[in-house]
Amino acid sequence: MIGFFFTTLLLSLHDPRQGLRQIQALNRPGGTEMVALLLMAVASALLMQLSLQILPMPEGSPFTALFSTPFVTAGLQFLTLLLCAFLAWLVGGWFGGRGSFADAVLAIAWLQAVMLAIQLVQLLALVILPVLSSLIGIAAVGIFVVLLSNFIAEIHGFASPVKVFFGTVLTFLVSVFVLTMILAPFIPSEYLPREL
Repeated sequence: MIGFFFTTLLLSLHDPRQGLRQIQALNRPGGTEMVALLLMAVASALLMQLSLQILPMPEGSPFTALFSTPFVTAGLQFLTLLLCAFLAWLVGGWFGGRGSFADAVLAIAWLQAVMLAIQLVQLLALVILPVLSSLIGIAAVGIFVVLLSNFIAEIHGFASPVKVFFGTVLTFLVSVFVLTMILAPFIPSEYLPREL
């Protein structure tokens, strides 16, 4: 199973759509997608806590409370991944995509698994060679964009990942705006921009 994971991970980096097809082809019981998403959220939380041990957040950071415990971090991570899967399914469906919600959940879970592997390499580089860690971090952003666009295109049967990319950017901007409007009343005043 470990060999399959690494082989498929490398395939996903080389040919994202084929890599996702390998994951989709696995014989799995119903509900496995959500379990996989939850496991990725827990793994992300543990890796985040390990990262904070190596590189703590500055004093007074507004994100300190969000990452105070692995449970809080895992919960937030799971909700974020679930929201991404929901939007990938919903918005893709609006544009004629054929993918199911389960397909979207599986795609986001696998995307997170690949990104976690890259983050682990980045964390090791941070300890050994910090400059290399920064380069891996920059590359990781590009890899994330390519994988996300191709994965969404694959589950919905879209031909062009480039069009999916622009749709994803627009969806992200709208989502951030809506979430900001919803959460603004709950943000402490000390973290809001000060008037000039």
